[in-house]
Amino acid sequence: MEELSIPSWVTKLKKIYEQDPIKWMWIAFTSLVAIVIISMLVFIVGKQRREASEIFADGLFALSNGDYPTAVQIFDKVRSSYRLSGVKNDAIFFSASARFGLERYNEAEDLYRQYLNTNPEPDFAAKAELDIGACREMSGDTAGALQTYKKARSKYSNSFLSKAFDVKIARLSYSVGDLKTAQEIYSRLETDTEGLWKEIARGNRRLVFIEAPKDSVSISNNSR
Repeated sequence: MEELSIPSWVTKLKKIYEQDPIKWMWIAFTSLVAIVIISMLVFIVGKQRREASEIFADGLFALSNGDYPTAVQIFDKVRSSYRLSGVKNDAIFFSASARFGLERYNEAEDLYRQYLNTNPEPDFAAKAELDIGACREMSGDTAGALQTYKKARSKYSNSFLSKAFDVKIARLSYSVGDLKTAQEIYSRLETDTEGLWKEIARGNRRLVFIEAPKDSVSISNNSR
């Protein structure tokens, strides 16, 4: 019978091992530990994702039903205990929303800003900015809210929330006596093809025109 030949690469590995067996035993042991750790992390992440998804759904249910204290507890738990779940950032946003419902506006604003630091998608970032403005409003800071809305409107001009910013800006401009800005925005929105914004603008524009100086009304009407 012919003797089986040993592949050359096996012979080379044997020689390398014989030169420094302790080193290669250490490498083999380290590799084994790394494989075990990676396997454990995969298991932990998978488990966290499953558990967090279930808990997160409970938080959304509580939030939608106005149970803000429960929602805060749930979303805060997801934020602190399920960091590898993939929904931590979403939990920050909804925890802020729950705090807004509890009228804890400063806490809500802080969390919305923390959410923005996670670099969310533009539309979600725009919603956070919109809610920050609402926090400013509810805290009595009309000037701060107006500035927030204007800055966000410029930054997220292509967002589906751009017209929501317009309505907020027009309303607050009207409240601080800037009737010209309010007129211009409402007049523009009144020509919009989306019925919701058109009806909102139409009703509010009439209120502005009642208080606006006659020459301002004339200018606005001529510009349409």
